[in-house]
Amino acid sequence: MISRPAFSPADELQRCAEMLFKYWVLAVPPAVASVAIVLVVFATVLTLVGSVFAGAFLGGGHSATGAGFGFGFGAIVGLGGIVLGFVALNLTQAVTMHAALDAFADRRPNLEASFRAVLPRLGDLSLAMLLSFALLIVPALLCVVLIGIPLLLVAVYLLIYVQAAVVLGGEDAFTALGTSLRLARTHVGHTIVLAIGVIVVWVLGSVANALFVHVPLVNLVAGFAIGGLTSAYVAMATGRFYLVLRDLPPDSANATPPPPPAAPPPANYGPPTMLR
Repeated sequence: MISRPAFSPADELQRCAEMLFKYWVLAVPPAVASVAIVLVVFATVLTLVGSVFAGAFLGGGHSATGAGFGFGFGAIVGLGGIVLGFVALNLTQAVTMHAALDAFADRRPNLEASFRAVLPRLGDLSLAMLLSFALLIVPALLCVVLIGIPLLLVAVYLLIYVQAAVVLGGEDAFTALGTSLRLARTHVGHTIVLAIGVIVVWVLGSVANALFVHVPLVNLVAGFAIGGLTSAYVAMATGRFYLVLRDLPPDSANATPPPPPAAPPPANYGPPTMLR
């Protein structure tokens, strides 16, 4: 029987970082999408302000009504832009996840081929993203009373393989949700390490972005680099763990069986007798 090498989650997270810095082109697609989201948010703020003034002006003396109409119109346009931005980020993360297959095989990633492979999955990717957001929104809202924080962490933990199941497993959105729940439940130790690694990377990326957010032009460059590397790393790590864990037996099956009971000592029949 050929024994498989043990899967070390910590070593695999480190390997993902090494592959990302070796093939940094994997960070370009989500980097573009990250900057696009920043620009959309900035444009949304300007649109809201401009719509309020324009609505008040066109209101013909009814400034409150006109301003409210302008604000509502600007909010709808801005929200639509933000949703499209997250769809684009979801798609570019999927491209990075697919292209990382080449990186882990020590081949130069082909982003164009990965884009063509992932694009037909855009419908399931978008639906999976919406379903995940729907499951995350309640814990996120409850964060204001603190109880939502552990609930949000649990939700992230359970949904961590959804995107990989759609992109690499070819599953539809609902099946991918079930697959993520199953892998998170049957590979608790590995998934905890992955979730901690993903959360730490997101926090570090957010802190780094916050340091430059008020510096004009620099914030765009920082958003491009930091956002791209952060999103690419998360996509690579979740995709890599998904591929490995779906072929591994559950954690309970990997537990070391208890040693067999010791053989009983030989019966004592007294001192040996001498045969004549």
